[in-house]
Amino acid sequence: MTPPSEIQSLARSATRKQTLNMSLAVLAAILLSMSGCGSQTTPPATAPKDALVTTWFRDATAESQIDFVYRNGNESQQYSIAEVLGGGVGVLDVDLDGFMDFFLVGGGTITANAPLQGLDNGLFLHDAQRRYREVSAAAGVATSEFYAHGVAVGDYNGDGFDDLLVTGYGGLMLYRNQGDGSFTPVTAAAELSDRQWSSSAAWGDLNNDGHLDLYVAHYVDWSWQNNPDCFAGGTERAVCTPLVFDGLDDTLYLSRGDGRFIDASQTAGLSAAGKGLGVTLLDFDGDQQLDIYVANDTDENFLYHNQGGGRFIEQAVLAGTAYGDGGMSDGSMGVSTFDYNSDGLPDLWVSNFENDTFALYRNDGGGAFTHVSGATGLFAIGTTHVGWGTITDDLNNDGQADIVVTNGHVLANPPGGQQQQKPLLLISQQQRFELLAIDPQEYLGQRHNGRGLAKADIDNDGDWDLGFTHLNAPFKLLRNDIRTDRPWVGLQLIGRTSNRNAIGAKVTLTLPDGQTSTRFVIGGSSYLSHSDSRLLWTLPADAQGSSFEILWPSGRRQRLPAPPPGQYVCLVEPR
Repeated sequence: MTPPSEIQSLARSATRKQTLNMSLAVLAAILLSMSGCGSQTTPPATAPKDALVTTWFRDATAESQIDFVYRNGNESQQYSIAEVLGGGVGVLDVDLDGFMDFFLVGGGTITANAPLQGLDNGLFLHDAQRRYREVSAAAGVATSEFYAHGVAVGDYNGDGFDDLLVTGYGGLMLYRNQGDGSFTPVTAAAELSDRQWSSSAAWGDLNNDGHLDLYVAHYVDWSWQNNPDCFAGGTERAVCTPLVFDGLDDTLYLSRGDGRFIDASQTAGLSAAGKGLGVTLLDFDGDQQLDIYVANDTDENFLYHNQGGGRFIEQAVLAGTAYGDGGMSDGSMGVSTFDYNSDGLPDLWVSNFENDTFALYRNDGGGAFTHVSGATGLFAIGTTHVGWGTITDDLNNDGQADIVVTNGHVLANPPGGQQQQKPLLLISQQQRFELLAIDPQEYLGQRHNGRGLAKADIDNDGDWDLGFTHLNAPFKLLRNDIRTDRPWVGLQLIGRTSNRNAIGAKVTLTLPDGQTSTRFVIGGSSYLSHSDSRLLWTLPADAQGSSFEILWPSGRRQRLPAPPPGQYVCLVEPR
């Protein structure tokens, strides 16, 4: 375990090297020179011959030295529905050294008719040897006051250091990043009084005042006083379905701008009782206001259109994103946003329960969507998977957005199946997706009881690595070893008039031949997790003359030539 003095020394050193609290002159220099914000690497060499049937992900958990297990407390055999949700993974650069660190939620223990207890969380810092050191106790984030599930990452106070919000059964915990490698719990001071069962949460500036607000999804009204006996197959005791319970209202907290929040749920116009599990924030209709999408378990999903001034209208039914392909509510868990068809509009991807089709909703513009899972080949997945965390991005560096989903059943012995299930890796082929057949000796070809999932470029080499959490099994880190001769470039956006995380920004790359590729800085996404928020593009061999257009959350547009490839570049919003 690393002593606090060593963490503080490391963080101060990193901060001196890469402080974000710089003068306007230095900011201007960054914009003009576009200096890299992380290590520069050369493009990889060659692509595998048979990329559609062979994984290029390698299990790097052992060499990373990340050793962590999410515990759900099912050894007590109480069959509480709290056991099934699992825990998330948060990706952030704690000490601003240019490399991503990992925060892993610990879960808890369950004893009959007693309050659920939390277990320690884990914080793992990237070191100079490209391994990870466990520093959670020294950093002040180990102890959990409740049975924990999710993590949301955002710089809520705009000081240049990302903060941590932990969700779970019994409340929220907000940790303020002190900038020296340590965190301080500030939940009470921030006036986050939530004591309901929270699952996923997402940061975003929902009223365009430059400060991050917070949306918290809540699940169901389970308690020991509302804990019926349920059975699978008629005789075997099992966890109850969420259909047995009423849903809980979600909460919207608006920032006061001074580190405190106000519960604006009533005035915002939120719907009641949604059984929320996944949340993502983005401008889905192009009006420069962040909207909210909530994946609800067995209830219709929510799509809140932002009316401005902190008020919303729920219009998922009207927009076509409330139900599955059969016009019925799905058991929705994970959610992600990407532009799968390169039209510049954010599409929605939702992972669902077994017997439900995983849903791809194409954004048709004007706030309307079409369910296109069938048209894009996704029906071939079948309906036997129980999907949770999910990532949508270019995973094989061919310039097209792919999909990965982690799966696992909620029943110990599901009828006709197994609790452990294989992940899904779906590769884009010109707006259709093909499920890869993975070698069963590798992680992606094996069965797991997966839950959380996040992406991170852990080695700054221009491809997405993946972190998976499981129920009562170790965290797994897969390093992306794809080799391609195509160059790449990454951007990290820093807002000034906009929120500092630039959540809601839209960035479009235009190639010399006129083709475009759009990425978004998203609030929330996946399931209980937060991914590396940098944006990444694979470029054609000759990309000279390419350019970027950034539409900042403030509404400011910025155009600039693409920087030299093989690096991540920090871009600060101009005033």
